[in-house]
Amino acid sequence: GVTNVWEQPALRGGERLKDGMKVLHSNQKPMALLNRIIAAATDEGDVVWDPFTGSGAVLLAARDLGRRAYGAEMNPSFYDLASQRMS
Repeated sequence: GVTNVWEQPALRGGERLKDGMKVLHSNQKPMALLNRIIAAATDEGDVVWDPFTGSGAVLLAARDLGRRAYGAEMNPSFYDLASQRMS
């Protein structure tokens, strides 16, 4: 069954967003983890709100799972990154 402790390896490789050798967001979450959280906590068509959008990973996962997603981000660089990922 599903427990409240989930193990997920650290984000590395092709999924990690980088500009050359520099990571674009220091706390980027793995898409597999976000997909699991959103699928477990919501139903298709539900709204997912991410008040600290960062790289936009939560918004992408929610959209891919058929949820409506909204987010807010104060950092202009992260806002641009999330916008690019969503388009």
